[in-house]
Parts: sequence; C-alpha cells; structure tokens
Amino acid sequence: MQIQKAYDKGSRPLNEDVLLIGENIFGVFDGTTGHDRYADREGKTSGYLAASITKEIFEEGGENRWSSLLN
Repeated sequence: MQIQKAYDKGSRPLNEDVLLIGENIFGVFDGTTGHDRYADREGKTSGYLAASITKEIFEEGGENRWSSLLN
C-alpha cells in the first residue's frame, strides 16, 4: 500500500497538525492553539505540543492497545 500525505499550510508559521503513519495505524492529530499564543523556545506552540504528545502516546501503545478502545 502506498500512503501519500498533504498539508495545507495555515496562516501561522508552524503547522500544528501531526501525522502518525505506521504499518497498521494511521492518525491525524489536529493541533489548535488557544488564545494564549504560547510558544516554547523552539517556537513550538501549545497546539503542536499537545498533538505531538498525543501521537507519541498512540505510538508507544501500539495498535493492539488502541484497537480495543476503538471497537
């Protein structure tokens, strides 16, 4: 199977959306920044950080852990 991806850049400097592409899993985590406009020293916004952390949790749990929650 061939998987293609596309991003449509928004108005902010950083795309806050994060993709998870694995052998048996695909996820899109939509980061959205609040009104606080927080950004860390590397320019990562709160929305990007939240989406990235969520992706990491799914990656670490593996497909078996999450498939039981989704069914």
